[in-house]
Amino acid sequence: MRREPARGGRHVAIFAIAIPALLLLAGTSAVISGSIGLPSRRLTNPDSNPDSRPAGSFASRAAGASGPGVAGASPVLGTGWDALEYSASDLTPPDVHLAVGPNHAVEVVNLASGIFTKAGTLIASHPLATFFGIGLDYITDPQVQYDARADRWFLSASDISQGQVLLAVSRTPDPSGMWAFNRVPSFPSSSCPDQPILGVGSLNVILSINVYSACSSSGRFQGAQYFVLNKTQLVSGTPSPAIWSSIRDPAEFSVHPVKMQGDSPVQYMVSARYNLDDTSDVIELFTVSGSPPGTVGVTQTNNLMRLAGLPPPATQLGSTLPLNPNDFRVADAAWAGGALWVGFNQRCAHPFLPATACIRLLELDPASGRLVQDFDLSSTAKHYFYPAMALDARGNLGIVFGYSSGSDYPGLMATGRLPGDAPELLQPLVLVKTGSGPETTWCPLNVCRYGDYFGASTDPSDPTRIWLAGEVGRGSFGWGTRISAARVKAMLTLNYSVQSDSVPPTAPMVHYVADGSTASAAIGTTPTTFLADPGTAWSVDATFTAPSGQARYIALLNETTKLNGTADRSVSETLPYRLQYGLAIDVGLGGTVAYEANATTGTVASGTIGTVYVFPTGVVRLTAAPSSGLWVFSGWDGDISGPSPSMSITVDGPRSVRAYFSLSWTFLALLASVIVAAATVAVVVLRRREQKKPEQPAPIPPTFSPEAPPKAPPP
Repeated sequence: MRREPARGGRHVAIFAIAIPALLLLAGTSAVISGSIGLPSRRLTNPDSNPDSRPAGSFASRAAGASGPGVAGASPVLGTGWDALEYSASDLTPPDVHLAVGPNHAVEVVNLASGIFTKAGTLIASHPLATFFGIGLDYITDPQVQYDARADRWFLSASDISQGQVLLAVSRTPDPSGMWAFNRVPSFPSSSCPDQPILGVGSLNVILSINVYSACSSSGRFQGAQYFVLNKTQLVSGTPSPAIWSSIRDPAEFSVHPVKMQGDSPVQYMVSARYNLDDTSDVIELFTVSGSPPGTVGVTQTNNLMRLAGLPPPATQLGSTLPLNPNDFRVADAAWAGGALWVGFNQRCAHPFLPATACIRLLELDPASGRLVQDFDLSSTAKHYFYPAMALDARGNLGIVFGYSSGSDYPGLMATGRLPGDAPELLQPLVLVKTGSGPETTWCPLNVCRYGDYFGASTDPSDPTRIWLAGEVGRGSFGWGTRISAARVKAMLTLNYSVQSDSVPPTAPMVHYVADGSTASAAIGTTPTTFLADPGTAWSVDATFTAPSGQARYIALLNETTKLNGTADRSVSETLPYRLQYGLAIDVGLGGTVAYEANATTGTVASGTIGTVYVFPTGVVRLTAAPSSGLWVFSGWDGDISGPSPSMSITVDGPRSVRAYFSLSWTFLALLASVIVAAATVAVVVLRRREQKKPEQPAPIPPTFSPEAPPKAPPP
């Protein structure tokens, strides 16, 4: 059957409707799980929509966020595709839900599932009745999650005909492979388990339901109930996994298990408590510890929040029939890294304008149980509804939600925030998918069903990416769905100004990291957004010069802290610069020039040109000094002149001076005199040394002595 009976926002019990026969899945094995159930409560059917007092709403906190399609905005959309869509065997609303694994994206709707590659190729699609093998049973409210810890998929749905919740667990990491099937409670019940919510943690799988006495118009609300199942046993295929069940508490409604995006020894649930006048001012936090068959403990912490009321019907383009934004039960909740975010529909009042459906966002600190943030995402011109959220590995929050108005077909938008962002601040809205027609597939009581929830998932193979899914209107074609990848970036929205001067043709540069690579870009005088990778460093030039080099622009001293940071938050800054004129100092050979301007001092070396920049009308004191006694200062040329080595110049525009040095003739003459005197002295000294040498005696000739005759040889 294509239509789902009224339920949910007005707490009207579900009508039992027969659905056409669907093929049974051949060879499907079923694993039956045990459970317990107890007592009840009835909620008043709301007739009034009390005003809330939204503080810090989106429109008042985010500049430039008046509509979709903001250029250079975050979240940055990636791969996306039109996914499952309405057919004659489906129900309305579609109850879109999404889970993403290392290689697949799985979407479930009323009443089908689709397995896609992460590039958008459809691998397989099954009617859920065929998948679960339930024959003619009436099922609804599917949800799916991928658990990276176990590398398994979990899929749940409500079997209205049997009064049970169906729970399937994949036997392998491949969602197109074999699955094991469970029922909670293990035996059929006459009660009606409405809108089961699935939560997968480190130790357990939690299923939470709203129980009615019957799935018919006469059914009375009996209470909220939740079941805690041993995840290890579910994953291993244990025939009867251990289960713990709460009482049916008539004081509670829609206790929502939180998506646990990371390891934790405990698991969380949240609920917006109903008041008798159909308002809520308390957010309840439940902490589940232990695992069956061991002891399971549940503690509850309540926090007061700003008053929330039932959202008004949402107008839509192309039809006089509005959409039903349901009620303020929790639509989605996600935990990662110690932060827990909650979102639900509510009513926002606007002075002198009609109230609109809007989204309440809450941040809780589970460690302390404290409510950290409490604000609305709202618009005076559009209705917002059915938020779904996911946190990436750095704790950056991405949110997808529906929108409509008298000028808009039902479509999808997204927004986000970083952990370091100011409280109650969201990034500008990003358009995910526009509707192509109104959604009028099923409109009981002249209000068209929509929702009841959308899906969002982390990406286990890419810690910077999240995935979003939701419903769009398509007119006579019935509802459609859209899946899109997204990344939450730090938005560096920057521009610069120049005090008391015209804008130069050059500009300062911003240096940042984008998609893992360093990037640099010029900043303009109108705000420009640069998308930086969260957690990386960024900086802006403190100075930049005109093309001629004769003028420089310097950031004001008291604004320099705005010139750099870490991209753990989005920033929006106008960076003021002040003009400085350049004084070019050309120093000839033979000397140096020292300069002083305010607290700036320096020296320009011999044979070089240096430039000192000063604010207009600044005075620069110059002192020329020969580099040795061989040189003397000759004088100044350019914008100052004169022989004095010490001069001052007022810089009221680009200026240049040259310091001249020449050889010192006096020094050279003195040096020559010294050399001549030294030479004369040397000659005199040498001559005197010659005169003082003693006379040498004449040499005595040797005396002659005749040689003796040779002796005769012996005989």
